[in-house]
Amino acid sequence: MLFSVGYAGRTVAELLDRLHEQDIRAVVDVRLNPSSRQPGFSKKALAASLEAGGIEYVHEPTLATATSSSTWPSSTPPTSR
Repeated sequence: MLFSVGYAGRTVAELLDRLHEQDIRAVVDVRLNPSSRQPGFSKKALAASLEAGGIEYVHEPTLATATSSSTWPSSTPPTSR
């Protein structure tokens, strides 16, 4: 099963609670650039918090959705799968 979750307006503790409520065992971060201005949600901090909570963290930028072609490393965004 696949679930999608956003983190805007949540703390890391709230996200962890939500993930535990649903018995989520792994999170796949599909952000192209896994950084955040929101405390605790950048790649290293989020991975550490999730792993401390017993949840696996995987960063998979190849699944990212760009808002414009300028966001992608090359001039051509990846094709849909």
